[in-house]
Amino acid sequence: MRIHFGFVALCLWCLLTATSIAVGQASDSSPRFPVYLNKKYGFINELGQTVIQPRFNQVMNFSEGVAAVHENDYWNYIDISGKVVIATKQQSGNARPFSEGLAAVLFGYRYGYIDKKGEVVIE
Repeated sequence: MRIHFGFVALCLWCLLTATSIAVGQASDSSPRFPVYLNKKYGFINELGQTVIQPRFNQVMNFSEGVAAVHENDYWNYIDISGKVVIATKQQSGNARPFSEGLAAVLFGYRYGYIDKKGEVVIE
């Protein structure tokens, strides 16, 4: 039985596309990876080029197109360009990556969940 190269290439492309979506990276953007330089975190692409300048105290990996970042005593979410798209207004605590449209955020001593608009949906 012969398997054609085109079929194998198509299967590989489908697998890679599904994998990139499954790990939270948009298929139309290059992945972003956290990097620590000069005591601050930023993000690089797969070529090692800095795509979001290091300015954060802490970062989480990108998930569903956004990443939780701690900057100037606040946890926020940025998009792949580094622009703040969700401001949590939480000074302390923690913010977690998005999963199925929700992200856990620590409010004082208790976690709640926010949606992609930044609204608390579960307290």
